[in-house]
Formats: sequence, C-alpha cells, structure tokens
Amino acid sequence: MDKMEEKRGRPCGSIAAILSFLLLHAGHTFAGEPGTPPSQKEFWIPPPGFQGEPVPLREEAWIPPDLSERIQNLTVTDLIDLALLTSPETRASWYRARSAREGLRAEKGAYYPQLDLALDANRIHGSAVGGRFKFDQKTLVPSASLAFTLFDFGKKGAEVEERRQELIAANWNHNATVQDLVLEVQQAYYQYLNARALVQAEESAWKEAQVSLEAAEYRQRAGVATIADVLQARTALSQAELSLETIRGQIQIIRGMIATSLGISPTTDFDVKGELPEELPLDQVTQNIEFLIEEARAKRPDLAATRALASKAEAHIRNVKREGWPVLETSGTLERVYYYDPNLTSDNYAFGVSLRFPLFTGLRHRHEVHEAEEDLEAARSIISDLEQQVTFEVWASYFNVKTASEKVKTSRDLLQSAQRSHETALGRYKAGVGSILELLPAQVALEDARAQSIRAKTDWLLSVAQLEHDIGTLWLPSESQR
Repeated sequence: MDKMEEKRGRPCGSIAAILSFLLLHAGHTFAGEPGTPPSQKEFWIPPPGFQGEPVPLREEAWIPPDLSERIQNLTVTDLIDLALLTSPETRASWYRARSAREGLRAEKGAYYPQLDLALDANRIHGSAVGGRFKFDQKTLVPSASLAFTLFDFGKKGAEVEERRQELIAANWNHNATVQDLVLEVQQAYYQYLNARALVQAEESAWKEAQVSLEAAEYRQRAGVATIADVLQARTALSQAELSLETIRGQIQIIRGMIATSLGISPTTDFDVKGELPEELPLDQVTQNIEFLIEEARAKRPDLAATRALASKAEAHIRNVKREGWPVLETSGTLERVYYYDPNLTSDNYAFGVSLRFPLFTGLRHRHEVHEAEEDLEAARSIISDLEQQVTFEVWASYFNVKTASEKVKTSRDLLQSAQRSHETALGRYKAGVGSILELLPAQVALEDARAQSIRAKTDWLLSVAQLEHDIGTLWLPSESQR
C-alpha cells in the first residue's frame, strides 16, 4: 500500500514541481511591472529598477592639434569644423546614413543564390515485433542546399529601389543636419562679435562720460557751473559703467554657448578671431526672389529627403503589387549519409523548379496595395506642404536681408550725425556757451547710435546666413572639393 501511494505520489510531485517552475517563471516575467499613475492628476512614480542607468558625463571633446595651436585665435571656419567633429547630431545622422547603406547592400543579396551547409548527426534506437527485434542506427549527414529565384516580375528590383531611396533620404537628412549646425555656430559667432563690439562701444561711451564729468567738474571749480551739472555727469558715467558690465556679462554667456556647441567646457581657455567688418557687401544678394525660391526648391536637403521618401513609397507600391504575381524559383540539395558501419554510405541529391502563384489571400494583398497608395499620397502632401514652407522661409529671409541692408545704411548715417552732434555739444559745453542738458542727451544719442550700428551689421550677417540656409547653399563644398 505504501509503495502504491509512493508511485501515485510521484506524478503529483512532478506536477507540483512543474507548477512551481511555471509560477516562478511567471513571477520573474511579470516582476517589476511599471504600472500607471494612480489618477490623471498624479505623477507616475517609477518602481525600483526603472530609474534607468545613470548617464555618464560626456567626455571633453578632442581638439585636433592644429586647432590647439591657435586655440586663442579661432576663426569661424575653425569653430564650424570643430562643431561638426564633435556634434552628436551630425554623428547620429551620419550613422543613420551608413546604416541605410548597409541595408541597401543587404537587400541586393537577394540577386545572388542562397547556399546553405548543414551537418546532422542522428542516433535511432528502436524495436519491433513486441521487442523481439531491436536495432541501433547512427548516421552523420553533411548536406548542401542551393536556392535561387529565377524570375519574380520585378519584385526584387522594387525592394532594392526602396532601400536605395531610403539611403538617399538619409544622406539628404545628414546634409540638413550639417547645415542646421553650421547656422547655429554662425549665429553664436556673430552674436559673440556683436557683444564684443558693444563692449568696445560702451568703453568709448564710458570714456566720453568721463570727459563730460571732468568738464563739469572743471566748470564747477571755475564757478560757471553748478553742482547739479557734476551730479548729472556723474550719473551718466555710472550708467555707462553699468551698461559696460552688463555687456561684459553677456559676452561670457555667449562664449559659453559657443563652447557648448563645440562640445568643450565653458571653462576652456579659448577665444575667437575677428570683429564686425566696417564695410559690408550690401549688394551681395542681387538675384530676384523668384530665382532664389527655385534655387531653394532644387537645393534644400530636407525637401530632397522628402522627395526621396516619396520615391520610396512609389517603389513600395511596385513591390506590393508584385506580390500578387507568380514567382519562379529553383532549388537543389546534395547530401551524403554516413552510417555506423564505415563501409556503408549513401549519396542523395534533389533538384527542382517551382512556380508559386498567390491565388487568394483573403483580400490582404488588395488592401496592402491600397495602403501603399495612400502612403504615397501622404508623402506627396508632405512635399507640397514643405515646398510652401520653403517658399515662405526664403521669402521672409530675402526681405530680412533687404531690411537689414537698409538698416545698415540708415544706422551709418545716424552714427555720423550723432558723432557730429556730440562733438558740437561737447565743444559748446567746454567753451561755456552750452549746458549740461544739451551735452548729456547728445552723449546718450551717440551711445544709442553706436549700438544700433553694431546691431544693424550683426542683423545683416545673421540674415544673410539664414537666407543661405533657407536656400540650401550654406556651407556647400566648393567645386574643387566635390
């Protein structure tokens, strides 16, 4: 009786072990489920283990030796080269393009025969006639199989064309990423030059305020001016000092922005070369707006990328349609069987040609074709929308350049007038025929005119860079580099 119970208990024990294993496996599978927020107004609190790994700090960007030698005298070209070298955005877009290239090469592998090698080792032990006859067989079977698609009505070509257009789109997107980064660096560079020029302007304003204070103190000692003149001149000097310190703080912030875009620490000891030019080629943009819009439609990399994706959608339609056509394939197999007895072997081979034709797929193929056609229409709509956006961007940038050119001319005349007015007011005040109320407004007007002139030049440089970006010609390689 005990033995029978023991025998009966064995299956129960096995079942219990299996159930325990399944429960343990299920617990391991579903452990640490992320869950959801308790209500719509509460935060989601991640359970233990879902905080993610801490992101390591980015290593300091490696600066090439040739740039390290002139780290205190970097040009805008140096800044762009270094930014392109260290940018994670351009690195990611480059790797995406390389991935698409390998995908195209992998897809082209369908044009070649597929050869497989196999090695099977088997041992068969069996019996027959109620166990009267027993046998034990061991075999070793090396084999080779070859398969090749003879004709598929262009399906492979459509698949390869999809991959090719995907690679073209990835390459254009990389170009767009490069141009975006170049524009970002140029904007930071011109803003830095703008701030540095403003520092020089504010230093000139401070010196002029110092001269005015000295003149007021001299006149006050001579008894031809009151203490009010001195106080007003001293107030103007303090305002000039405050403006100077404010601009100096801004230049450090912009310098940090440049360092961040370069992938280096803001504490790195570097400086840039250059200053805002005295004269600008204001007639640089001579083409009419229609020509620039057409050039943008031909050269904008993001627009070219969307066109490539539309071509990919067209190839996908051809690919899906070809799935409803016959496919002619050939295959062959060659194998040799080795038995336990080394004197026994057998050679087997097979060769065949097959023609497959999808007769009925539950209307799946029909709907897949419709889906691909709708995707193509969506891609064409995206192209149309982006073309309108590109047209507006070029239009706005074009007139921003025109406006900036007029601002440069006007600010130049304003600066000359303010300088003459200040010189006249200062001369009259020193001669004793003018008042402090005449000198200080002229001094403030000169300071504002300098700032407007600097800002006008900066705006022109920024607007030209933006226009080149919107046209798609920013930082294009020269003909000798292509």
